[in-house]
Amino acid sequence: MGVVPQPKKLLSIEEFLTSLNQSNPAISRVCEIFNQYSGSVMRIYKKDSSLYKMVMESLSPHRLPIIDKPLQVVVEARDDHQYLTGALFCYHHAASAPPNNDPDIYDSRIWGQLYYQRGYGYYFSGAFGGTKDVIIDERYRPDVFDKDLMIELGVHQ
Repeated sequence: MGVVPQPKKLLSIEEFLTSLNQSNPAISRVCEIFNQYSGSVMRIYKKDSSLYKMVMESLSPHRLPIIDKPLQVVVEARDDHQYLTGALFCYHHAASAPPNNDPDIYDSRIWGQLYYQRGYGYYFSGAFGGTKDVIIDERYRPDVFDKDLMIELGVHQ
């Protein structure tokens, strides 16, 4: 594999967490999870027109991205996707849910599944024999940055 392309601006975990809405009821949980699994996070960067190149030229069984649509970020991780996507689900759910609708009404073991099923984003998994499978729900609506990547992956148009 050649040189891994570099994003326009890398965000540290701290910069990413600071960029989130600090009044979101789930912010402490998100910070806790991202800090606990920081060893799995390789890079965080803004989703932009270079998404296709960044993903396709960086993708490997040990560098698998989580692509978050509402936050417009990419979180590349070695593993622990279920925890990182679960934290993102908590954040988005708490922001969009009626008051007092805590993510804990769902079993925390399915937060990662709810993340992609609710269309917040998608991610790549190497869990199935080292392959690079995309975990996405048909309800996900690609934005302008996703289009080329979706075509390449043969995922909905």
